Amino acid sequence: MNSSQSRRSWYRVCWMLRSTGRTVEHGTLTGRDVPHMLTSLQDCLPLPPQDAESVHSAANTPEGWSYASDTIRVHTHHTPVAGPWLSYFACPERENGGTP
Repeated sequence: MNSSQSRRSWYRVCWMLRSTGRTVEHGTLTGRDVPHMLTSLQDCLPLPPQDAESVHSAANTPEGWSYASDTIRVHTHHTPVAGPWLSYFACPERENGGTP
């Protein structure tokens, strides 16, 4: 993916937070600037700062970028769909949109 394609690309950030025992919260965020999306999530999730360049590079691979700890899992990947058909609620690791 060249740099102009990268600037026009859409990415989805999927996160899952296990705050207390059995309580699981999850969500998605869709946008064009992965490092900025992760920085904005730091206000509400226990996500440490990440290196913007390595996150962006990994997000452009088929596997995407991931972070996991005891309490949170975050995954981001390029999504080829754009415009009004962009799905906000489909994370590949969550079957049928249910809780994993």
